[in-house]
Amino acid sequence: MFSFSSQFTPEARERVESAIAQAETRTSAEIVVAAAPASGRYDRPEDIAGLLLATVLLAVFSAFQPEYFEFAAAVTILFVGFFAGVGIAMYVPPLRRVLTPREQMLQETTRAAEALFYKLEMRRSASRCGVLLYISFFERTASVMADQTVLDVLGQDGIDALCTELTEALKAVPPAEAIASIVETAGARLAESLPRADDDTDELPNQFLVLS
Repeated sequence: MFSFSSQFTPEARERVESAIAQAETRTSAEIVVAAAPASGRYDRPEDIAGLLLATVLLAVFSAFQPEYFEFAAAVTILFVGFFAGVGIAMYVPPLRRVLTPREQMLQETTRAAEALFYKLEMRRSASRCGVLLYISFFERTASVMADQTVLDVLGQDGIDALCTELTEALKAVPPAEAIASIVETAGARLAESLPRADDDTDELPNQFLVLS
């Protein structure tokens, strides 16, 4: 199993940051990219895994060892099974993902993206042209946040389209290539309505943020 950080070597980060810099030569929009290992804690799926394993162990023990099945044994099995299930879910992300409702993961990703958008003070740019491409790896999804000027020219449908394209691209090619490709796409679309002016200044660093 690959680690989150292993996806973003210095070369991969340079590829994304180069795409940002190149896109911003064509548009006045300020593009920021961030990637996170996960956007939510998701304790409930771990509890569900624990309850499921405890129930299965209890059923198996009562079926095959009925002569030893008593209250103390049942409590011990439930206790061990629950914490074993919680531990397995904690360290097996695919299991935790299966037990987490998709809608909850989408909500957590959006919430985290919004929080980062405000934390980076992207609404304080002079042109109100900030765009955040946020990728959350556990949820296998992306969220795109945009300031008012960008919303005015792309519309919410245009923002949603970028988000969908980024999510789909992440399934098809290595993360850095998927992100760079969508950055280039966003830059091209924004350049049509928000071309870079001669006196335009780069207000935000062209940095790819890899969050811990």
